[in-house]
Amino acid sequence: MTQREPVILELNRLRNVRRKAFSLSIESLVKTSQLCEAELLPLVIEPRLEDVNLAGWAALNREWIEEKLLKHGGILFRGFEVKGVEGFEEFARALSPQLLDYRERSSPRSEVSNGI
Repeated sequence: MTQREPVILELNRLRNVRRKAFSLSIESLVKTSQLCEAELLPLVIEPRLEDVNLAGWAALNREWIEEKLLKHGGILFRGFEVKGVEGFEEFARALSPQLLDYRERSSPRSEVSNGI
């Protein structure tokens, strides 16, 4: 057997490997629950897996999130790792590309970043 023969055998074996289906459905990445059993408000969304990118997931599932928001009146995203102001801004822009300017100074808030 030459040095090349094991490589050819290995390549032939790889060609016979079949792809496996991988589910990226909403239910496979996040789980939903109610904060209070007696009421619909708010819906709680938590990651099922570590390192679910909240901004990326939200961008891909914006329509579903909007549907749940209309049904429940509020959503609490809990347990996602959001890296600082930039991570929160990325998430906010995934849901609403045009953030509103904070113009009304009637409440004691401060602006951290552009629209945040």
